[in-house]
Amino acid sequence: MTERSLGYLTGSVSQALSDRLHRSFLAEGFDLTHSQYVLLLDLFDEDGQSQQRLADRVFKDKAAIKRTVDVLVAKGLVERGGASRNNPVRLTARARELEPRLRAIATENVCQATRGIPPREIEACAEVLRRLHRQLEKNGEKGDG
Repeated sequence: MTERSLGYLTGSVSQALSDRLHRSFLAEGFDLTHSQYVLLLDLFDEDGQSQQRLADRVFKDKAAIKRTVDVLVAKGLVERGGASRNNPVRLTARARELEPRLRAIATENVCQATRGIPPREIEACAEVLRRLHRQLEKNGEKGDG
């Protein structure tokens, strides 16, 4: 049955979490998608990465990263260090200012989504997914989008 398959479950949960986060950002006045937030989150942790490095770190193809960076540039949240894809993508002062609020909204979303599920079950699920991810990467099956 499709709704019981691992692929269906991980995909539908991922989509539901993404949609929920986007709605929460909009409700707080931030027009950000999940993909845009994931890129910002990686830059919050390590600013000044190349588009290729971002693509590798967030498991997206280079074209998707370029489009996402273009949108974030237009929103005034990042800037490119130059025309080459090897030049760094850097956060703007505005993005740094928004970081605590964006992280708080995302954290609250996870708390709401996992409410009523014992922490040990959440951690067990996360560990299985981490192991599955490592296994897929090891076998050269890393996703691109």
